Amino acid sequence: MNHAVSGEHDAVTKAGNEFADQATPATETIKTAPGGMADSFIALLAKNEEDLHAENRSLNVTMAVTTFAGLASALSWVSS
Repeated sequence: MNHAVSGEHDAVTKAGNEFADQATPATETIKTAPGGMADSFIALLAKNEEDLHAENRSLNVTMAVTTFAGLASALSWVSS
């Protein structure tokens, strides 16, 4: 930007071109980073979904066993 205020002929154009040459690679790098992060988040989401389903199945089995144990205990108490 210092070039733009120098007062030279086409100074603003040269400064703009220099800025674009320096900024474009940085901008491209920044654009690719979110793509990689999105892929990582999608993979993490899939893993979390699998874990959640496994834990949910385990919880359902635990609840069924506890319910049947409670019913068996209640029935044995009533029949005695």
